[in-house]
Amino acid sequence: MATTTSERRPSVVMTLVTLAVVVLVGLLALRWITGLILGLIQLALVLVALYLIARVGWYLLRKGGSGS
Repeated sequence: MATTTSERRPSVVMTLVTLAVVVLVGLLALRWITGLILGLIQLALVLVALYLIARVGWYLLRKGGSGS
């Protein structure tokens, strides 16, 4: 009698656990990338603000505070 060996399929529980892990890792990666991009945008805004403050400061120093 010949026996045929078939591939053993993973259980439903294991498939669901694997799917949950993949989704969780994907969401964490998306959150990390979004945080990185938003952090870079925030850094750029802070640098622009510091530059504008410095420009106003230099203008006021050159003006000499005449008061009138």
